[in-house]
Amino acid sequence: CDQQRVTWQSSEHFLGTAALLMRRALLDQKKQRRTQKRGEGVVPTPLDLVPVAAEDDLSLGLLEEALQQLEREDPEQVKLVNLRYFLGLSVQQIARVTALSPRTVYRELETARLRLTRIIRKGAC
Repeated sequence: CDQQRVTWQSSEHFLGTAALLMRRALLDQKKQRRTQKRGEGVVPTPLDLVPVAAEDDLSLGLLEEALQQLEREDPEQVKLVNLRYFLGLSVQQIARVTALSPRTVYRELETARLRLTRIIRKGAC
């Protein structure tokens, strides 16, 4: 954020940046929850009032590590993953933004999903 003088090169550039910022926001939220769990400035709350987390902190951490590894191997796949899962674009929308065919987008997302699963399983063992 705090980007006041950005010259957007294309809609892909804008949406890619938005997806990356969403990913970072989720990670920052995870770090903040982790800090709160350690008790820094937190008033004790009865367990029945604590909401259930939408994402498991451990899972989000593993996913971020896997995304970083995949980004070193194939940054284009990570761009597609960011657009799909952190920004919520459909395959059709991603295809329009990236000038790829919907079939290519779908295939690349599926490949990325398989690669991320492999990386996470390898890291969790």
